[in-house]
Amino acid sequence: MENQKSIIMKIELDEKRINLEGIYSVPKMWKVIDEFCSRYFTKVSEGRYRLNEGEDILGAMLALSYMFESETWLIPNLSRWVAGDERHQDDYLAAYYRSIEEAKSL
Repeated sequence: MENQKSIIMKIELDEKRINLEGIYSVPKMWKVIDEFCSRYFTKVSEGRYRLNEGEDILGAMLALSYMFESETWLIPNLSRWVAGDERHQDDYLAAYYRSIEEAKSL
């Protein structure tokens, strides 16, 4: 079993795009992301979160996917969303977009 303390989630906003569009505030976006992530993760630094002890990574990521999707501006403005340990990281942003494409083909 993976050592949960070693599981880190990394999120990056496409700040260049966000600033060019001028619709959203980057600091306010980070505040919402931090709030969502705080349920399952401890913030290490901006865009870096450590999985809380006792939390299951799959359950946490499924819940975050649902929360992120509830804010229509959030996922389209992400440039990176990965989680894992130093040996392996899963790309949750790519997985999210794959699931959307698969749902369209049903």
